[in-house]
Amino acid sequence: MLKTKNKVKKLTKLIFSDKFLYVLNNIKKENIIARKLLFINDNSDYGYPYSYIDIVENKNDYISYTPVNKIDEFISKDIWVKNRNSQKIGRFIYQLLGDDSARIESFVNIYKAEIKLLNNNNNFELIKGKDISNFYSERSYKPGGGSLNKSCMRHDRCQDYFYFYTANENKVNLLILKDSRDPSKIIGRALVWYIDDPKITFMDRIYTTLDSDFNLFIKYAKSKGWYYKLTQGVVERSFINPINDKEIQIKCKIFLKDEEYQYYPYLDTFYFFDIKNNYLTNDENEYSTNKNIIKLKSTDGGNKGNENFIYDKYNKDFISINSIEQTLVGDHLFKRDVISGFSPDEIIISEYDWKLYSISNVIWSYYHNTYIFRNNVFKVFLNKDGTKYDYIHSDFKGEIYSYVMKKDSYFIKDLLIKGIDNKYYFKDEYDEEKIKEKMKNKDRFKDSRKLNKFFDSFITEISNVSEYSDTLKYFK
Repeated sequence: MLKTKNKVKKLTKLIFSDKFLYVLNNIKKENIIARKLLFINDNSDYGYPYSYIDIVENKNDYISYTPVNKIDEFISKDIWVKNRNSQKIGRFIYQLLGDDSARIESFVNIYKAEIKLLNNNNNFELIKGKDISNFYSERSYKPGGGSLNKSCMRHDRCQDYFYFYTANENKVNLLILKDSRDPSKIIGRALVWYIDDPKITFMDRIYTTLDSDFNLFIKYAKSKGWYYKLTQGVVERSFINPINDKEIQIKCKIFLKDEEYQYYPYLDTFYFFDIKNNYLTNDENEYSTNKNIIKLKSTDGGNKGNENFIYDKYNKDFISINSIEQTLVGDHLFKRDVISGFSPDEIIISEYDWKLYSISNVIWSYYHNTYIFRNNVFKVFLNKDGTKYDYIHSDFKGEIYSYVMKKDSYFIKDLLIKGIDNKYYFKDEYDEEKIKEKMKNKDRFKDSRKLNKFFDSFITEISNVSEYSDTLKYFK
């Protein structure tokens, strides 16, 4: 519902600048607020205390306007430059339309991306060959957060893995978005694949420092006629057709150079690789029926093999794991041969390390989407109150999650901040001055009398706190 301020006696219709109209028309298909704004533009049925709305080119989340009491003074070209006020686009939309916060947030992200596209279109660059390795390195990233700075392939140890891309520059390139202030750094990247079957170009998962820049990449892909992912998740298999913006599922093949690759990168979409015929695919059915296909979902330069097949010592070949339980004869390698004393029904394969374990020795991990050996996981809380948790492999300790001494538990790092004492704290509880004071007082442990006094004080302090009951029993 449109809102006006009752206290304002003088009102006028809204008039949008050509640039503001250009932005709204570009995003109207994907956003209802843009369509609402176009409806009320230059519409005399509604009155407002401001008009002559324009973009602010150096601030992608602001608009400018002229107050109604200044309009009569500048009915000329100066109306767009003199006596202008500015306001954040989100607040402007809320005051103007009173829409709900989720819709406004969606509009703001799309609007910001469109303004950035106007200002930064020249900051996109499609690179290939050896340059791909350089821009996968975190040394080339603008410091900050986002999916870019959390990418598992950002480390120096991963550089050798990218030969898989650099050797196939006619099949895969890398689209990068350079930082406007420092063009030597990037604020986003996405692989671009030239698919053989069908003949299309596809932009893969987008990694950025800011979530709002996802839309910037998508708009660029659409301008080039490239297909792109429906959502920027790991397992998303749906594409978007850039011509009609419709969701579509396509089984693809990309044929690479015929050679043996020593290392493999972690792949987001086309992670099934036929090592005999040298092609990538996203076809799950091929993976389950083709013994030559391996899964490229490893962060250490290796591969995940194929859990649908297992090696048969008698025939010296891989056979379907589904057939093993029906063929319990001869010298074949059966599940129960691998782990003595267990029947096939009691054995399970972990996709994390491709080893066989008894069911009682594994636990399901939603993060890894497979079973993990119990001795190799930590229970990781996903929220502060500990009501949500998952089991994550110890390989990711310190990178994905860290230990919080106060809770004597592991928490996902998105909730945490590393203190000046190298310990982890919850972001909303971190008090640097308090920690500094504690560090100054560290000499209180110099003699045993002070140490005993500290422990007495500590036991008294925690004796009435239930969450420290396990800790307290060690001092009794």
